[in-house]
Amino acid sequence: MLEDQDLERFKRIVAKRLGVTLREIEKLIQDKKRELGNLVSDTAALILIGKEHGIELKEKLPEIRKIFELHEVPTGLKAARIRALVIKVKGERKYARENGMLRLWKALLKSVGKPFTAWLIAWNEAIENVKELEPGDIVILSNVKTRKGKYGLEICVRDDSKVEHVQKLTGFIHRICDLKRNDERVKLVGVVKQATVKNECTFIVLSDDSGDALVVTDMLIECNHGDVLKVTNGKVIAARPRKVIFTNEKPLILGKIANVEKLFMRDITRERNFFLVTFDGLVLFKDIQLIKTPRTAFYKGNLMVALNGKVYTFEMIDFHGKVANNLLREGNIFRFKKILAYHLGKRKVLVTSNETDIELLGSLSTIKRDEFKSVRATVKRVYIEERVRCNLCGAVVGYKGICRRCGKKPTNPVKEVIFKIIVERDGEECSLKATKRLTEKMIRVYGDLDKFISSVQGKSALFICRKIKDGLYALYSLSLTT
Repeated sequence: MLEDQDLERFKRIVAKRLGVTLREIEKLIQDKKRELGNLVSDTAALILIGKEHGIELKEKLPEIRKIFELHEVPTGLKAARIRALVIKVKGERKYARENGMLRLWKALLKSVGKPFTAWLIAWNEAIENVKELEPGDIVILSNVKTRKGKYGLEICVRDDSKVEHVQKLTGFIHRICDLKRNDERVKLVGVVKQATVKNECTFIVLSDDSGDALVVTDMLIECNHGDVLKVTNGKVIAARPRKVIFTNEKPLILGKIANVEKLFMRDITRERNFFLVTFDGLVLFKDIQLIKTPRTAFYKGNLMVALNGKVYTFEMIDFHGKVANNLLREGNIFRFKKILAYHLGKRKVLVTSNETDIELLGSLSTIKRDEFKSVRATVKRVYIEERVRCNLCGAVVGYKGICRRCGKKPTNPVKEVIFKIIVERDGEECSLKATKRLTEKMIRVYGDLDKFISSVQGKSALFICRKIKDGLYALYSLSLTT
């Protein structure tokens, strides 16, 4: 670093070479310091000014001492030092121009500990400085420029930029929904849904909690449905209609899935494949009968279960006599272990296997009061309610025609009809407000709500409901009792 007593002498040198006054040199120094966020001294600013005008006052430029976190970086810096986490690496792309071929390389950075991201951009020769970066690397980037781009902050790599590796996150993995075309060095962990070998390549449909992807590798690998697979060094070669990832490294089988509760409700309602699943649920209604044939006997029927705050009706097929027992009576909380589940048309089907087991976890009395329960009561009155919903956000529209949530007047409001049942049980009256799905079901079964009201008025029925507050329940299902 130049001595402070030499600063005035070098000011005169630069002023003479540029043909300006010392006052103008002082102003240039202050402007340069503001441009660099006041992170350099007057001497360092003077060196940079001389460098820009071809005046060599020192062989090596001084580094800015402060290390920015990514979310703290201002725009307009020329030689910043930034600490960040690499979460995605894009492939190198080439562009043809009149003066030759241009190469572009990009990586997505994330602030360590903060939900802030920015793009790291390198052109041509500067790519050599950052091409070894991988997802999961925590690095310090030196001598990089910052600017405001189309999608926010952009970090531009210079020819003299440097990369210092601080730490590598070994457990870092990508989510399938976040992948884009040309992403490189992709790391995934997911569950195998399907595997096929064709033309000496292995095609694997891999699923995580965000979506599905087709993984292609030129190595033969034996994997089965339900295996947990780890993919490394992948490249996204297509994003539509399905993400396709190619890897030249052999995927690693980590084990067999033990509980696919997150995958279960999404896959069983959208896919036709079989899934060996484990899940917990509350029995709301059971109608399972023994079917006898000349060769065998098995149980078949319907099972209504509350899972994760929602009600699902499954068709049960039991060839092993494991579901038609006292464990599955209404109000019991149970755990199905390793039962086959699949979707057939509009039906959700559960089929027992040799490995299927049932574990009793508790009864209705151990559940919180806002959980689902089955109630037998007599219908006293039935009301029909009409309401209007906003087509913009789905909330109920007030009597003045203004949405209660977004505060706007909907352009095309949606009319909705539901029914409310007043029942009497143990000398007390309760209100059961039907869900939209149940109302639509009753209209399909009875033709219109007037016929439904006349058929249930004054009769006893079994209601599946959830307590909202004292005296008010959300009604999910009902069946008349004889």
